[in-house]
Amino acid sequence: MSFRALPALEAKPYPLTITVEYEDGNANPFTATETLAIEVNQELRVDSSMPSVVPQGLMVGQQGSLTFSIQNQGKAKLFNARVTVAEGQAIAAVDHFVGTIEPGASGAVDVTVTANEVSMAPVELVISYEDVNGEPFSLTRQIEVPVMEEVGPVDPGFPEEPMPEEMGFPWLPVIVGVVLLGGVAAVITMVVVSRRRRAAREDEASLAALSGDPLITDDWQ
Repeated sequence: MSFRALPALEAKPYPLTITVEYEDGNANPFTATETLAIEVNQELRVDSSMPSVVPQGLMVGQQGSLTFSIQNQGKAKLFNARVTVAEGQAIAAVDHFVGTIEPGASGAVDVTVTANEVSMAPVELVISYEDVNGEPFSLTRQIEVPVMEEVGPVDPGFPEEPMPEEMGFPWLPVIVGVVLLGGVAAVITMVVVSRRRRAAREDEASLAALSGDPLITDDWQ
């Protein structure tokens, strides 16, 4: 007997009942039934998006974020999905457990990686998962993650500029101001003295004129 499972069936065991009919030598009919468990499996189809690391280049000892997604493109569930970074590579990460991924869905991966050594070789990621029966499967992905030597502070080669000395009290503007004020005061004093002398001379001239021409004479009598 040959039979075929429907393509849309979920991956799991299905009962199959078989009925056997027969007769004995006297043509008496008999019937016997048996129930079998038929395991229906769907082909697992798994893919992933392109992995990326931020920042794109790392220095030794620096950490970055590795992100991508695991895509279940089949009709059966994925169980115990996880992501690991193979040992002995330039970067290391703790295993990331995704869990169960439903058909037609995806599982997000966000892993913190640490750069351990200088390397320009691609890094290999291992994606592992199981089917409904617990049988393990895996696939690998590669990503370019250049790891460079840590760079210390760069000496620009220019002499350091001396720090400006703390300035004291600004005496020069004060001295200049005092000199200017003194000059202004001297000019004012000279103008005042000159005006006083001129007024005194005018007064003397007026008195002299009066003494030569008396205001009261004898002609009025």
